[in-house]
Amino acid sequence: MANKRDLHYVAGVCTIYRKIDNVRRYLLTQRPHDARDYPSQWGNVGGKLKRSDYEKLPRTLKDGWDNPMERAVRREVWEEVRLKVGHLSCIGSFSFINSANVPVAGFRYVAPYVSGSVTLKCNELIAYEWVLAEEAGNFDCMGGAAEYIVRFENDLREKEIARAAT
Repeated sequence: MANKRDLHYVAGVCTIYRKIDNVRRYLLTQRPHDARDYPSQWGNVGGKLKRSDYEKLPRTLKDGWDNPMERAVRREVWEEVRLKVGHLSCIGSFSFINSANVPVAGFRYVAPYVSGSVTLKCNELIAYEWVLAEEAGNFDCMGGAAEYIVRFENDLREKEIARAAT
């Protein structure tokens, strides 16, 4: 049997980006002022993996399921902000111990906006902003959200420059 101290919640967060007036912007959302963890802080949309994200689906592997985190992240994006996103790319991971003393291991994804209008889940989020990468650092962000936006934007710009040069 697993040592309870070694068990973790598994979470995923998604940096969503889109072009607005031909400029790439990133979605930041703000947690409620009375949130147990990270009150009033800004970040990416996301949440925990649940068994229901996969267990009632047909198995895609001999002994399990492919890509349960991606399904969980898409579910969380839809539940929290009512957006559809495109291809999810995993760009990193993180960990922390929450206020209930439960360790959390998480995966960071990035995805382009596809459709929908931001509609906040009222008990989990209180505000949102579509920000330029350079503006992300002006927000009180949790867990490296601003740094990952800047890093991803710089990677995209380098790729665009390289493509233009060929």
